[in-house]
Amino acid sequence: MAICVAALSAPAVADEYDQDQAGHPLRIAAYVLHPIGWFLDYFIFEPFHKIGNSPPGRVIFGHRDDFQEVKGSAAERKAPAAAPTEAAPDPTPPIDDVDPAADDEV
Repeated sequence: MAICVAALSAPAVADEYDQDQAGHPLRIAAYVLHPIGWFLDYFIFEPFHKIGNSPPGRVIFGHRDDFQEVKGSAAERKAPAAAPTEAAPDPTPPIDDVDPAADDEV
C-alpha cells in the first residue's frame, strides 16, 4: 500500500511568484490582519460563544436558538394587532363617468 502511494504521488510544486498580485495594498494588509483576526476568533470570540451557549450561560445571557424566527422589535412582537382601517375613497372619477362630449367643447 505504501509503495502504491509513494509511486502515485507527485512532488509538491509552489505557485509562481506574481509580482503584480503580491504587492497589492490589500494583500499586504491581509498578511497583517489575518493572524490578528484568527487570534481574536480562536481565543476570545469562540470561548465567549461556548460560555453563552452552555446551559447556565443561556439563562444568564439570554441565548436563543430560534433567532432566525424572531422578526421585528420586542415592542412590535408584543403589540396587539391593529384593527383594519377603511380605505379613503378615490377622488378621481371612474373612466365610465367621464362625459366624452365635455372634451369636444374646448
